[in-house]
Amino acid sequence: MRKALLTLAAVGVVGLLLAAWVAWWPRHAPPGQPALVALNAGNFAEFKRSFNDVQDGVRVVLLFSPT
Repeated sequence: MRKALLTLAAVGVVGLLLAAWVAWWPRHAPPGQPALVALNAGNFAEFKRSFNDVQDGVRVVLLFSPT
């Protein structure tokens, strides 16, 4: 029972550390690409315009949601 509790605690600590790393690790785009931007109501028109300007390439929008 004690070993199972210690294992569960260790897994929980590793999970919390991983979540903190994902939440606070600096994000950057690869060289040659525009910087990452958080999409919001203030910059949505600019995003829409730049998205629609590309006529001959593949366009993909990904939405990642925690739910």
